[in-house]
Amino acid sequence: MAGPAIEDYGVVAKNDDNPAVIMNANKIHRRQGFKSKDFDNILNNIQHARQLGLKVTGYFCPLVPEELILASGMFPLRLPLIPTGSSIGEKPGKCWQACSVQHKTNLAEGLDLNVLDSLIITCPENDSYTATHCFKECFDQSIFTLELPRVNRYRSDYKATAKFHHKLKMLAKNLGQLNRQPINIINLSKAITQSDKIKELLRGLYEYPIRGRSPVEWQDVFKLQQAGYSLERPVFKRNLLEHQDKLAQINLMGLPVDAKPRLMLAGFISNELLELVKGSNAVIVTDYSCSGSMLLRKRVPVFGFPAPFDYLVERYLYNAPCLYMEDYTAQKYRMITTARRYNVHGLVFYGPQEYKPLMKSYEVLGDALYHELAIPPVFIDSSLVYTNTSDIQERLNNFIDIIGGRIG
Repeated sequence: MAGPAIEDYGVVAKNDDNPAVIMNANKIHRRQGFKSKDFDNILNNIQHARQLGLKVTGYFCPLVPEELILASGMFPLRLPLIPTGSSIGEKPGKCWQACSVQHKTNLAEGLDLNVLDSLIITCPENDSYTATHCFKECFDQSIFTLELPRVNRYRSDYKATAKFHHKLKMLAKNLGQLNRQPINIINLSKAITQSDKIKELLRGLYEYPIRGRSPVEWQDVFKLQQAGYSLERPVFKRNLLEHQDKLAQINLMGLPVDAKPRLMLAGFISNELLELVKGSNAVIVTDYSCSGSMLLRKRVPVFGFPAPFDYLVERYLYNAPCLYMEDYTAQKYRMITTARRYNVHGLVFYGPQEYKPLMKSYEVLGDALYHELAIPPVFIDSSLVYTNTSDIQERLNNFIDIIGGRIG
C-alpha cells in the first residue's frame, strides 16, 4: 500500500504557460489551528502508519531531529503550531507553552493527540519537568523532552555542544526503547540522508522567488511543506522530486516579472496571515520562521562528520536561532543576509503581542533591518485578526502602499 500522496490535497501552482504543472498541499492551517475537516488527512496518515505496523511519534517544534524518530523505526508526524494569542500561560514566551495551548486547541476542535504513541517537546535548559507536567494533564502516552542549550554563532560555549550531544543520545535511547528497536549508526545515517534530501528539495523550491520570475508562489511551497511532514517521508520525497522536475521544465524567461512589493514574514505563520497578504497588493518571497524556510537554508554535509550525532548537533543546535532564544546577533546576521538575497522591500512580523520575547525580537530585528537595508517593519497582532480583520487588513494595505511608493 503506497499511502496518500500530496496530490490528494490540491493547491495549484502559479504557472500561466503550463497549467499542467500542479503544486499541491494540504490546507492544514485554519483559524486557531486545525479544523475538524482537516483531521481526516492527519488521521488517515496515522491509520496508514498503523497498517504498516509503525508507531507514531508527534512533535510541534521543527528543531526536533526527526531523523531519530525515523531511525527508531517509527513514523514522525509534525503538528502545526499556530498560537492564537490567548491563554498562552503564566510566563508567555516559552515555545512549549505555546505548544500546550495548541494541543488544548486541537482537543477542543476534535483532534485528541492520544492517537499518537508518543510526543516530543523542545524546551530551554532545566525546563523539562515543567514542560512535561504541562502536557501530562491531557496526554496519556509517552512524553520526551529535548532541552535546547542557548548558544551563539561564535560557538564560545563548548559545554553547550556536549550537553546537546548528550541530550540527543538520551532521546535516541528512549525512542529505541519505546519501539524496541535500538538506534544504530547505520539506521541513523540512512535517516539523515533521507531527511537531508527532503530539506534540500524544499530549499530549492523556496529559492524560486529570488529570480523575480517564479513559477510557484512562496505560500504554496509553505503549504506543501506543512502537508509533507504529515506523510511518510518516502512519499513526501517522491512528490518533491516530481514537482522539482516539472518546475525545472518551465522557461522562466517566458514568465512575467512580478513587480509587486516583496515581503519577508517573521514570527508565526498562519492561514489568516496568508489571507491578509493575499488581499493586498504584495507578494511573499521569503520568511524567518521555524515552520518555514528558516532552518532549511543552512547546508550541512551528510558525510562530513565523524559520527551521525555530530551532524545532528550541527543541523539543529547551530542553525538559525529560534526567536525564543534571544540570540539577536545571529538573528540579525541571518535576517539581513536573507533580506538582501531575496531583495525584500518590507518585513511583516506576525504573532500574539503578549509574547514578550517575540515583541523584543521585533524591536531589535526590525530596527536592524531598517538601519542596515532601509527595509521598514510592521507588526500584526494575531490575537486581533479574528475580531478586527478589516482594520488589520487596512493597516497592512497602508504599509504596503508606503512600500510601493518607495520602490515605484
